[in-house]
Amino acid sequence: MSCKRPMLLLPVWCVVLCVLACRRDVRDAFPIIWAAKPVEITSRELQESFLVRPKFPASLKGKAALEAHLKGMVSYKYLAWAGEQQGLGRSHQVRDRLRWIREQAMREQLFKHEIRDAIEVSEEELRQAFQKRRRFIYARHLFLQTLEEAQLWRARLQQGVSFEEAAQAVYAGMDENMARTGGRLAPFTWGDMDAHFEAVAWTLKPGELSQPVATRWGYHIIRVDSVQLEPLLTEVDFIQDRKKVEALLRQRKEDSLSTAFVATVMKGLEVRVKAESFNLIVQQARQASRQRNGSLPLHNPLSDGEWAAVARSLHQRGDQPFVLYRGGQWTLADFINRFQAIPPLYRPHPQNPKLFEKELRNMIRDDFLTQRAEKLGLQDDPYVIDRVAQARQDLMAAAMVQRLAGSVSVSDEQVQHYLQHQSVPESAQREEAVWQTARNRLIKIKQDSVISAFVDAWLQGQRVNRDEAEFQKVLDALGGEKAAFIAVWQPPVR
Repeated sequence: MSCKRPMLLLPVWCVVLCVLACRRDVRDAFPIIWAAKPVEITSRELQESFLVRPKFPASLKGKAALEAHLKGMVSYKYLAWAGEQQGLGRSHQVRDRLRWIREQAMREQLFKHEIRDAIEVSEEELRQAFQKRRRFIYARHLFLQTLEEAQLWRARLQQGVSFEEAAQAVYAGMDENMARTGGRLAPFTWGDMDAHFEAVAWTLKPGELSQPVATRWGYHIIRVDSVQLEPLLTEVDFIQDRKKVEALLRQRKEDSLSTAFVATVMKGLEVRVKAESFNLIVQQARQASRQRNGSLPLHNPLSDGEWAAVARSLHQRGDQPFVLYRGGQWTLADFINRFQAIPPLYRPHPQNPKLFEKELRNMIRDDFLTQRAEKLGLQDDPYVIDRVAQARQDLMAAAMVQRLAGSVSVSDEQVQHYLQHQSVPESAQREEAVWQTARNRLIKIKQDSVISAFVDAWLQGQRVNRDEAEFQKVLDALGGEKAAFIAVWQPPVR
């Protein structure tokens, strides 16, 4: 397992933050580039969404990409409107999801107000950090999940077990490359690794063994093999590396200040978790997971069905205290409500006690940070309002797509006809995997057709106003007719 810190794509996120922070009244001042009741798209919306939320195939470039994106935007906005009209936004699932997104955005703004805006990086700090990048460390490490395991393996190394033998045992079945190379890492310099890992490695002499080092992933035993210094760094090198070094310094200052800020918020709350309630949740979650899977997938989120079973089993004990703190508590019912608001992909794993313990701490922390943000009125911050509005559109469009596509079915005869039309050999047609793949493709084709027909039926009765001059301005601003655009990765739908 590598312990490198993923580098931020600053240009992309600068665009994202600028887009979401814009006030609605400012955005509305831009010319309307496409309109057909009830959908309107401004030139600003088209340009921003093209950069942040692309809706075109990666193979398209220039004008063709922008045209495809505009068409996708029109469908998306109409589906979102239709979802609102059909009352899909009144469900408690939508309400809970929007509350989670609002609170997440409020916490982001809280950290921005309290921490990011206060961070400064001096020229002296930049040059000192840059000079550290002359030093390259060649090292090995063992990665363990718990402190006890790390201490055990450090003792074995001290007793004469070679690092190569230890790495083969520790990484077997987990990271074959690390097992084969004796835990050897690629040469690294300042800023390449987790700050805690790096700080310890920086102090070690060649051949020296570290104490267990805690990072966000687990525990590490580090041994430095050698250290090399870059003989010469020039001013040209500094200029080329300046933005990267500044971003690293800001990130590390933010991490340090964030930790201190959270400690300040939590100070004096005396948070305690009732073991009886914790164990009850774990027990019910494990039972629900086993009933569905036949095994216990400790690192997979519970499905909605599994969590519904857990919630039902806890319903009779909803008033039972779970989390206690000075001035208040969470009951089991409170926890259930909080859990259900979290998108499935981001939910805790109550069937895994060790992981659940960490995740529960984060849930409690986030709740108090949200309360702090509310006291500052950040629920009315323009960034928060826009995040919630965008999320609501996403949810409404997705719900409408699900309603339209939910009625689609495919018969065995249609699957067989499709396979024959695709010239699939008869022997392969009898294979379950081939049959299921064909069925899924047909369902997707039918679903796309139903959605397109729904949007087309609306457009046929509409007078469309399109400003070609404004469209050309947007195209020029994005690079022109032949520009090659790369779609920005989008996170899973929440």
